Amino acid sequence: MKKTIYLALALATGMVGFTSCEDQLDIEQKGVVDADVFYNDPDNALGALTAAYQGFVGNVLGRQPDLTGAPGIYTPYKNMLNLCADDIYGAGGDYTDHEFNNTLNEFRYDTSAETCKFLYKGLFLSVYTCNLVMDHFGQSDNATVKQYVAEARVLRAYDYFLLAALWGTPPLVDHVLPGDALPYNCNNDENYKLDQKGLFEWVAKQCEEAEPFLKERENTADKSMAARVSKGFAQALAGKAYLFAGDYAEAKTALEKVIKSNKYALAANWEDLFHLEGDLNEEKVFEGNIAHDDGKKGWSGLIPMSSWMETNVWMWREDRFVGGAPYMAYTGIGGWGGIGVPQEFGDAFHDNDGDSQRFKASLVNIDQAVFGDFRNYADASLNAMPYDDAVKSDKLGLTGNGLYGNSFWLQKKFLMKKSDTDGAKSGNNITMRNYCVMRYAEVLFNYIEACIQTGEASKALPYLQQIQQRAGSQHISTQATMDELKKEKMFEMWAEGCRWLDIMRWKDADAIARIKKAGTNVPVVYDTMTRPIAAGDNVLAQHANGRFYIIGTQDAKDHGHTVGFKEGKHELFPIPLEVMEKNPNLVQNPGW
Repeated sequence: MKKTIYLALALATGMVGFTSCEDQLDIEQKGVVDADVFYNDPDNALGALTAAYQGFVGNVLGRQPDLTGAPGIYTPYKNMLNLCADDIYGAGGDYTDHEFNNTLNEFRYDTSAETCKFLYKGLFLSVYTCNLVMDHFGQSDNATVKQYVAEARVLRAYDYFLLAALWGTPPLVDHVLPGDALPYNCNNDENYKLDQKGLFEWVAKQCEEAEPFLKERENTADKSMAARVSKGFAQALAGKAYLFAGDYAEAKTALEKVIKSNKYALAANWEDLFHLEGDLNEEKVFEGNIAHDDGKKGWSGLIPMSSWMETNVWMWREDRFVGGAPYMAYTGIGGWGGIGVPQEFGDAFHDNDGDSQRFKASLVNIDQAVFGDFRNYADASLNAMPYDDAVKSDKLGLTGNGLYGNSFWLQKKFLMKKSDTDGAKSGNNITMRNYCVMRYAEVLFNYIEACIQTGEASKALPYLQQIQQRAGSQHISTQATMDELKKEKMFEMWAEGCRWLDIMRWKDADAIARIKKAGTNVPVVYDTMTRPIAAGDNVLAQHANGRFYIIGTQDAKDHGHTVGFKEGKHELFPIPLEVMEKNPNLVQNPGW
């Protein structure tokens, strides 16, 4: 490919520093420096690696622009890994709002879905920047350069873990291709012939190949190696990939290395994990690091790397609360109410945990949010009102439009605090907290599962209890079983990109039965003060406070949409239509 093509891709993807990296990579081709000197120069390799990290954060984790430079869908990474699961609702104003969420949640997306398209393209753009590092510096005999190449190799491996988990057998592109290349699905490519299981195993082996050249985290206080690919992350990713391949013994061996390194630990304060205070702490195995650069503004700098507007989507819908959002003083920013919590999930979570620190940092009951102890209105007089007066007051409650896609449980886990932003520099709706790709609790869950599957449940039990004890849960397991594991992982890792992939690989019958009904009884919470119960309402529940009730709707279905998970189709996402149209060698996933 020509340098001009590299430059166009760099400009389109907003990858800061990418063009200067390509300027460096073009030097040797002009004959300005000796090739051996160039390939072994850590400064040149570091420039290329920096572009790869920026490509990963901006094109995979962040709110990347598309190839024309237009703003992308709000963090498709987070949406696609969460919104199809059985423990979350796509919400908003109504069924037409936040289509990028709600079509996923109700399984009414198609081959042109923007969310799928943006993540698919973003992953391959990240693969491309990693391949640049490996192609140009992979033969170096310099120890530092070898480390940089290993970091790029593991970043690419994570890209392919996601591609395998979400798309099955995408093209395997392990080097920079010419601009006119038309690659095959990896199971049809004569060079690879890898099915989905084989691609997961390839991911694991890439991590194992890189591991000897990577730095290890010094100790649990070492923040720098939580923001870079380390031995620990390579081992954790290898273990996860082996787990998804069903190679449980290999998974156990890889994950045990992370545990025995003693470089990671469960953080004492669970809530901090999801705020700026918890960035790069002892529990973080790898995070996409977000940092403000005063020299880069708007779309050229922080916005593509962070979660501008995704912050709004995951916050409560401010305009549906009388008196404004009850958390306004806590956050300083309103929201659009893009996600909701199923009542059954919230009830089960509370039944399991009681008022644990984990539960209280994850969910809050609407009664406590609007009338009770969680009240944090911008208007201090509303906070001072005694509960008995508040629950009878028309100054507090919900507007007549209600809360679509919600239950009596509201999410607190991802509410942004004022301290999570850098305020005037970038705006209050841009979070500065990092994207966590892997935390130690997930490593332990994966290890527990590998032990159970290899007949060593007793070896797994102490780690399951460790997670429960840190959570402050009232439930402490006496045996490590798959049922106990599934339940605890669902609560601990809620909305962190695990549940949907787990349902698919476990072929969990109960969960699949629930998602088959997605879109057929979507809850809306109303307030009797502003919308009394009417004849014909499909009332699902009434709150003990006498104010709130839930009715079930099926608006999307009523408007002619096909909803609900379909076996043989929705296990994998479709390769985007425009990609299929450009490459006749690709075979679409089943059902599409």
